[in-house]
Amino acid sequence: MISPDDPRLTTYASGDLPPEEAARFETELAVDPAAREHVAQLRALQSELTTAFADEESGRVVAFVSPEPELERQRRWSAWLGPLAVAACLVLVAGAVLVPTVGKVRTRAQPHVASMNLRQIGQAALIYASDHNDQLPVVADVWEYAAELAKGGGLNDASMWGTKSDPANAEALSDMETVLTPNKKELTPEFKTFKPSWAVPITTLTTAAPASTPIAWTRGLRSDGTWSSHSPFGTDGGHIVFLGGNVQWFRNLTSKENQLLRFDGKGTTSNILDTLPPGTRISEYVPTEADQREWAAIKLRWERTRAIKEVCGLLVPPFIWLMLLVLLIVKIIRGKCSPWMLIHFFLLTLILLAIFLPVVGKVRE
Repeated sequence: MISPDDPRLTTYASGDLPPEEAARFETELAVDPAAREHVAQLRALQSELTTAFADEESGRVVAFVSPEPELERQRRWSAWLGPLAVAACLVLVAGAVLVPTVGKVRTRAQPHVASMNLRQIGQAALIYASDHNDQLPVVADVWEYAAELAKGGGLNDASMWGTKSDPANAEALSDMETVLTPNKKELTPEFKTFKPSWAVPITTLTTAAPASTPIAWTRGLRSDGTWSSHSPFGTDGGHIVFLGGNVQWFRNLTSKENQLLRFDGKGTTSNILDTLPPGTRISEYVPTEADQREWAAIKLRWERTRAIKEVCGLLVPPFIWLMLLVLLIVKIIRGKCSPWMLIHFFLLTLILLAIFLPVVGKVRE
């Protein structure tokens, strides 16, 4: 009987036993069924190991060959990474600079929009007069004045009676569409509670009056020729539209060159009532103390928001440049800085200076 620990079993199964010794061993196997079974198991095990090693070796080859396309893809991404980073930085800088700039443009555009609205009111008043014996509306207040111009002057757009610079109605303007209801007989509920940004004269006025006669003007004009702090543009000034159709911005009416012509033709005046027929009264929304406090808070909030945007616009470009500088220094220390990185950083620095320095100059002004 052959012992299971006999080393010849493994050597024979693998085919490494010398021929003469293998022949003698086969003679012994012929009379030992257990040994033959053991050799068969060893050969099956060796076959499985050979297959496993072959699969593993094949996998190693694939793993060694497959990274080539991936490395090529990474190299392509690296080539585009610099320009993409520059483009992204420029977009961020442009956004940081343009957002507050656009806000300033919108703020400065509001007086122009207000002048256009007043011009529309003046034209509607003249259209109304052409169908009413050359007489402008004779009504009780500014809301009825707007209703008459909507009926007989073709001005039914409620937004013409306000400006977004006016904290009294900046939010209400977006909620209104028309002055009159669809039947054109009464004011809409929204316009009834609206606080117009303009004042109108309540008097009998015809187109035969002097062309220098005011038709409407920015709310809050005082008798001394200055605008009150609760006026739509505060004490900065306001617009006046005249019977002649022209609209003009006045910082105030106190200086000689800014004074208006008197209605009786006897010189100039700072009091707008002197430019109108005797007995004229002015109709405008008069704010309460609560209104004035609320409007002052709204204006303060607007100013803070505008200041924050301006500060962000000034700080973002140098912050981005500093971050890129730190990244570049880290690359240099690690020895991974390519000439293209230096070129991109230099170009980006020039572009940032070209954008940032004019902005700083405007802020100083």
